[in-house]
Amino acid sequence: MAKVYDTAQLRRTASLLLESAEDMQSALQSGLRWIGEDASSRLDGETAHALAETSENIDQRLARCAKDVDSLGELLKRYAFLLDEADEKISETIQAR
Repeated sequence: MAKVYDTAQLRRTASLLLESAEDMQSALQSGLRWIGEDASSRLDGETAHALAETSENIDQRLARCAKDVDSLGELLKRYAFLLDEADEKISETIQAR
């Protein structure tokens, strides 16, 4: 039984993933980094250190996650392109017979 692939849906999903990756990067750049910096300037001692360290860990994890989501979006976009390309070649081969 032949499978049906919806490359338009794959592209929409890829776009959503790429937008999500951008949103993660924006949140990281505009909102989350100040938490650790603000903790260092407003708090003292172990509390400030723990909050700054936790904030940095979150920053690093979110940055890795954003990169992975972006990569997944790019791969999905490429997969949709390759499916369309294969479909076109198969159609040409069938028509040539």
